[in-house]
Amino acid sequence: MAKIELKNLTKRFGDKFAVKNQNLIVNQGEFLILLGPSGCGKTTTLNCIAGLEIPTSGDIYFNNADVTNDPPHSRNVAMVFQSALLYPHLNCKQNILMSLKKTKLSDSQKEERINESASILNIKDLMNKKPHQLSGGERQRVATAKAIVRQPDVFLLDEPMAALDAALRQTLRSELVNLQKKLNTTTIFVTHDQVEAMTMGDRIAVMNNGKVEQIGTPIEIYNNPKTKFVAGFVGSPPMNFLNGKIITEENINKFQINKTNHIINLESQNLQKQFSNLNNIETIAIRPQHVSITDENNYDLDLEIFGIENLGKELIIICEYNNDKIRIITENTKFKINDKIKIKIDKSKILYF
Repeated sequence: MAKIELKNLTKRFGDKFAVKNQNLIVNQGEFLILLGPSGCGKTTTLNCIAGLEIPTSGDIYFNNADVTNDPPHSRNVAMVFQSALLYPHLNCKQNILMSLKKTKLSDSQKEERINESASILNIKDLMNKKPHQLSGGERQRVATAKAIVRQPDVFLLDEPMAALDAALRQTLRSELVNLQKKLNTTTIFVTHDQVEAMTMGDRIAVMNNGKVEQIGTPIEIYNNPKTKFVAGFVGSPPMNFLNGKIITEENINKFQINKTNHIINLESQNLQKQFSNLNNIETIAIRPQHVSITDENNYDLDLEIFGIENLGKELIIICEYNNDKIRIITENTKFKINDKIKIKIDKSKILYF
């Protein structure tokens, strides 16, 4: 397994920066998630690590050795793509064997490796079948076996479950994490699905516009987002945002919402200790589970219900306010679209940007 280090990695296509001055360390045996929207540079970063793209500038190190300009076959990297890249005329065993064609292993060693990878991924009964005879999940298992049979130093996965149905993705998530822990291979997994990121990674690197905006454990990213983008991208249902400014009256901090005269009392939150200049605060953010519907007179906003998402165990109430969407999680099923409601915000859970 390898420790990977990117130093000022930049990849430009014409005038467009796909990756810009990227600095990142992936520790030995770590399962790192590259998370971000389409076009943020996740796959380009992965392709540079694999050697499929040569960086415009910057360096890539494996275990402190510079591999920036090394060809892919010399890096001992295995990659699984969104589509299971299997030869249609070969059966599963022959497909897996193709990864060992250029090795110096004996026939018996190759057979041992193939059987081991097939056992790990529970595909022994598929070995004589051809790709068209397999389901999507089975094809991805075979593609994964084709990658791990080489026993690589680095395992790269580029949205390998994006084309699968939700139930199958949930099953394969736990299988991939279990596999990575068994092999203890340094793994980088690219996804735009924040649920995959939260449930699979040791750490998450959230990317935007070709750069990592924040890196940390799933809990750190969720509870302490450093930027407004990270706060809005990580979490389901997404974060609620209200734009405005902090005002102070009688030593009590309050938040005035833009384009309205509405004031939210921030109660006992001592923001002076957290921020050197309260004038820099332009947005407050609150997760849907920290907003409650109330019948009391002491409320923060009165809203009209725009939409309802029924998840069975709970409802997600969606309201429009000042050109923004506000989401509330509730177990109360009595609500209907166009109903008027009052909401109360848990002030201790507010994030400030």
